[in-house]
Amino acid sequence: MSINSLVAATALLTLAGCQSTHPGQLEFQDFLSIDECPETRTEGDRPLSYYRPPPRYPSKAVAEKLSGRVLVEGDFTRDGRLLNPRVIAYEPSPIFNEVALEAVRRWRYCPISNDSPAYPTPYRVVIPFSYQ
Repeated sequence: MSINSLVAATALLTLAGCQSTHPGQLEFQDFLSIDECPETRTEGDRPLSYYRPPPRYPSKAVAEKLSGRVLVEGDFTRDGRLLNPRVIAYEPSPIFNEVALEAVRRWRYCPISNDSPAYPTPYRVVIPFSYQ
């Protein structure tokens, strides 16, 4: 399945606040600090990030002036982590896959405050890489 099909198929494929600036560096805007997370977050609330360091831009991709994107899926937990992240689609090549996985393993989201048995729950995110 192409990444375009997967993007169209899910409403959870957003990565607001991310834009590339120049090759080798992505700029991510953190929405909140952990102290600014809403006190009450419940099941069904859209995940809000408070720590999202950018992925590194692979040197080979810079040398080849490549852009692309990676669709990562994982299990979103109540404490705001994405467990078991895995690449489910990419374009145009897998060159960005490993750095995308490294990045999402470090990302943190505001915790969910209730004890819903629905967690962990599947979550998808697209990570864009743009050579400019």
